[in-house]
Amino acid sequence: MLGALLLAGSLRAAEPQLVAPDRTKQLVLDPRVIQSVTDAKLTLGTVEKEARNPLFHADQPWENALNNLYPNVLWDADAQRFKLWYKCVLTDKEVIAKLTDPVTIHDQGWFLLYATSRDGLAWEKPAVGQFGFDGSRANNAVARDTPNVGVFRDPHDPDTARRFKMVYDVGLGKPRVRFSPDGVKWSDPLEPKGFAGYHCDTHNNAFWDERSGKYVWFTKAFLGERLVARFESTDFVNWQSSGVVLRSTVAEGRTHQTYCLPVFAYANGYLGFVMMYHVGTDRAVDCELAWSPDTVNWTRLAPGTPFIPRGLKGSYDGACIYAPSGPAIAQDGKLLIFYGGDFFPHQGWKRHCLPCLARVRVDGFAGYEPSAADIEATLVTQPLLVTGPIQVSADVRGSLRVSVVDEAGFTNAVVSGDVTDGEVKWPGRDVAALRGKMVRLKFTLRDAKLYAFRGLELVPAPVASTGVRKFTTPLEVSLSFPGLATGALLRHTTDGSEPTASSPVVRGPLRLAQTTRVRARAFLPGVTGGGPEFDAVFTRREPRNVTWPTPVTQTYSFDQSKAGWRGADKLEHRAVGGVAGGHVTVSRGGGLRPFAFLPHNATNGLADDWPVKFAGEGVNVTFYTRCGQPGGSFQLELFAGDIAQWTYARLPKFTTTWQRVAVPVRWDWNDAEAEAAGWVRGLAAFSWRDTLTHLGKVVVAAGPGGSAAFDLDEFTVTAFAD
Repeated sequence: MLGALLLAGSLRAAEPQLVAPDRTKQLVLDPRVIQSVTDAKLTLGTVEKEARNPLFHADQPWENALNNLYPNVLWDADAQRFKLWYKCVLTDKEVIAKLTDPVTIHDQGWFLLYATSRDGLAWEKPAVGQFGFDGSRANNAVARDTPNVGVFRDPHDPDTARRFKMVYDVGLGKPRVRFSPDGVKWSDPLEPKGFAGYHCDTHNNAFWDERSGKYVWFTKAFLGERLVARFESTDFVNWQSSGVVLRSTVAEGRTHQTYCLPVFAYANGYLGFVMMYHVGTDRAVDCELAWSPDTVNWTRLAPGTPFIPRGLKGSYDGACIYAPSGPAIAQDGKLLIFYGGDFFPHQGWKRHCLPCLARVRVDGFAGYEPSAADIEATLVTQPLLVTGPIQVSADVRGSLRVSVVDEAGFTNAVVSGDVTDGEVKWPGRDVAALRGKMVRLKFTLRDAKLYAFRGLELVPAPVASTGVRKFTTPLEVSLSFPGLATGALLRHTTDGSEPTASSPVVRGPLRLAQTTRVRARAFLPGVTGGGPEFDAVFTRREPRNVTWPTPVTQTYSFDQSKAGWRGADKLEHRAVGGVAGGHVTVSRGGGLRPFAFLPHNATNGLADDWPVKFAGEGVNVTFYTRCGQPGGSFQLELFAGDIAQWTYARLPKFTTTWQRVAVPVRWDWNDAEAEAAGWVRGLAAFSWRDTLTHLGKVVVAAGPGGSAAFDLDEFTVTAFAD
């Protein structure tokens, strides 16, 4: 051993436990679970930092720069040890030179270092003897030349030589994987397939997801800013992209970016520590909390509010916090979060991020509490399937009452105690009588905070084959039920009435020719009462006669000037030759596509909340184009601010004479409806609604294989009502 950092002892702690996923535990932060909220607010839990932070220092000669640390943490019950794999950068030339057979990536040397602990407080750096440094192998490096590492234990893989897995990268678009029987001795690297040139270069992290039966890998997509990308695989070598799954908000723009997302399964969903890099301000890094039902669709719970707050400026974690990768670990009613803390901003190689410990009560990521003091709040759940005794996780200073809606005798069970993680009991009633029934719970809180409850399963609701809810021609809709039980029947109505056990069974697609409210309820075998329900209105859009004498419009005629438009590479104003006067010509060399654009910050520009600016039901974007080389394609792009775009490419080919083009934009489209109308969402794009309410840059571009130059005239945005 290289030695241990001995810390003052404390009362004997219980053995730590890895927290397994639990489909019968429901976090109230999960929006699938809660049906209604009255006088309550969802707030983050309270994190407590260990007084003895940081847990150890960079006290070995090869620990040249622990940089962002990127901690990967596991409790190994067999070894009765916490295990930590952490990042080390050898950045000084004289230190790199001490490596045996020096190799550099990004002009830096790289070690993956390994430490263990019995109690999570005193850590040892074992001399594993694998890699030479300064003429000796007495160091705790278990791998080298491995930037940005994620390590995890994989009990799923039957091959014991692959029990531990490592994911890392050696640059953008250059991911690597390795395998190990013990997390100490690692195989040679393999290059996984399926990644693009803009992926990686962050804290990569992966794990086996029991629910999907696949490996999932979270990394970075750099598309002019840092975004979170997700991949999945069945063999750990061939990977399929899920695209960008989390990004900053429109308001944050590129000033605050999603740096990385360590993910873990918890309760009936997934949680992630999203590192927000404030690259446009002080280059600090905050740790926020995100939630997902499936590892694909993510929601930041409190954008702009850290889950683990940074310390005071100049303190050990006053500038940056990097959360761990690994499953949740519980001990003595607390979850242990081993994070990296740094007093120095995220810039440069030579800096030390040191291991620290924070704790939060079990299930205490976020909870509902009354929205004001001295008032009573209520929560009502969606229908849930009772599978066992009902338990709650709550902090109760005043009172918490639990009722089962519409079940006689199961009302107002009182839960008391300062900190409560216990079973709910109704005097004279046995919860076993509810087993196998779909019920709703009602929680009534006064000076209390509810985090989770247990003993009920969330049965997925029926889903439709399309997200389109508004149509002009008959729409075909299929309904399916991805429920837990086989043999479930979907019964439906199309008159708005509640589906019952005698309603028609869904046996094929529904063909909708007029506005229809479709309701479908799943009836599960062996379950009393109807199950979850699909309920949506599909609206047939009919032409309307609307009097609107002065529609809002904005036109760029280009008669006198470029009107604030720019081009790539060049945009020139022509005083004559346009549709009715002047026009502009945009051109570009080197075989690249030319495009004309109106910047988001242009004077007299279009950047605005379009539904407010233009009113009505939407706008028609019209313009004229021509090209000396006919037949090429072109497209219109609308950006949220200056960040990410939706593209309309269903346009006629270029012609040598002026042709008018009209592109529809409606405020009431959802994403699926915009896509059905011909708009294509960019890799990093915001929702259709967010884009229109934060409209910024507007682009007219030649498509792939188009001409090197084209003319543009009379660009007009006109509101309409129908």
